[in-house]
Parts: sequence; C-alpha cells; structure tokens
Amino acid sequence: MSAFEACLRYVYYVFYPFLTLYIYFGVAVIIGALAGALLHYISGFFITAFNFNAGTEERGRTLASYRALQKEKLARKARLTVSGDQSSHKAGGMLRDDYSEWSKHDKGLGVKGLLSTTILEEDDSSEAGF
Repeated sequence: MSAFEACLRYVYYVFYPFLTLYIYFGVAVIIGALAGALLHYISGFFITAFNFNAGTEERGRTLASYRALQKEKLARKARLTVSGDQSSHKAGGMLRDDYSEWSKHDKGLGVKGLLSTTILEEDDSSEAGF
C-alpha cells in the first residue's frame, strides 16, 4: 500500500460519516441555482412583456453633473471670499443685527454634551385636564 492510498483511506474514513450532509447540501445548491436562474429569466420575460422598464430612461442627476455642480459651488464660494464680500457686516465693521444676536450666545463654550443642555419641566397643572 502506497502513501497515496493511505491518504485516500484516511480522508475516506474521516469524511464518510458526513456523506449524507454532502449529498443534502449538494442537492440544495443545485436546486437553488436552478430556481434562481429560472426566476431571473421569468422576471426578465415579464419586464419586457409588460414594458416595466419604460420609466428608467429618465433618471436623476448623474455623477458628472453632481460633481460639476459642486465645483461650481466651490468656485462661487472662492470668488466671494476673494472679492471680500462684506454683506454680513455693517459699515463700521459690526455684524448685522440678525447675526449679532446669534454671536452673543455662548453655546460653544463650556461642557459639551447632555450636561450643558437645559431640561425644561412642564407645570403639573397642564396634566390636570387629562
């Protein structure tokens, strides 16, 4: 008996108890592949027969148009910063009134997270009507 035959016998004795599982899963793979292929071709037939793909020609914007729009926005923003647009400032270098109130808030200072937020409680009298 050669070494090759000994290896084959070892493999046979190790994997023989699982032979039923190999057959079961092999048949399941074959049935699944056939069912998937059948569903693919049947759905393709129905799509062409009932003309379901007629609305797919009109799509949203493409990746190229999105990128062009983003480049245009960046170029516009760069032109505004280079030209020194001061529309948010008043004549004396002060911020406009709608921005000045916003800048007075100190939301960015201190502890961040849940501890920095205020929890407002309702009056108990509001629950009396329920």
